[in-house]
Amino acid sequence: MTPHPPPKKQRITLFHLTVLIGPSLTPFHLHQSIVLPKSPMLASYTRATTLHATIFTKPINLSELSPFAFRIIISYLYNGATSLASLKTAEEILNAYEAADYLLVKDMKTDILSYITTTITSDSKKMKEVDGLVGVLEAWLKYNPGAEGWFEKEGEGWGGYGDDGDGEEMAGRELYEKVWEEGLKRWEEGLVTVGPELEEGESDDQRFL
Repeated sequence: MTPHPPPKKQRITLFHLTVLIGPSLTPFHLHQSIVLPKSPMLASYTRATTLHATIFTKPINLSELSPFAFRIIISYLYNGATSLASLKTAEEILNAYEAADYLLVKDMKTDILSYITTTITSDSKKMKEVDGLVGVLEAWLKYNPGAEGWFEKEGEGWGGYGDDGDGEEMAGRELYEKVWEEGLKRWEEGLVTVGPELEEGESDDQRFL
């Protein structure tokens, strides 16, 4: 007798994969149909065997990611861009962007950039003017203390880019550059002001030294 696939309600439970996150290997049980199409990285780890419409997979071990960052990713994959409203600090935004970059969730990276710029304009209580952008940059430098040399190169102007010499690509560097570009654009358009008022005898260039 030909076996029948499990009822739809049961299939919803069966069609999942387990991802082990962080040093303690915290398990996350996820639906493949929701997660895999949006993350090529997770999809590349999947080794699935199909048997009568039931999918069995081995757990994916991602001990290098933090459970906090992965929860943000999963919330986005299940709920979309509205989930980004839970990000309250520059460090949280940076962690989310780095995790999205690592898992190749391109739409989330784009939505995070949109969230940053929209928040600056619409929510002065959460992030005042360009301070939100600057906070992300400062957080990025906190995790990459050797990266200051990539910017403020002599002759390249404010936010100029300089190679660090070894060509290493770090997660978050793309965000850093785009945030600089957005901050400069808004500053030049007069949408925001940066820093305190000039002191007597101080030039505009000296403010950023």
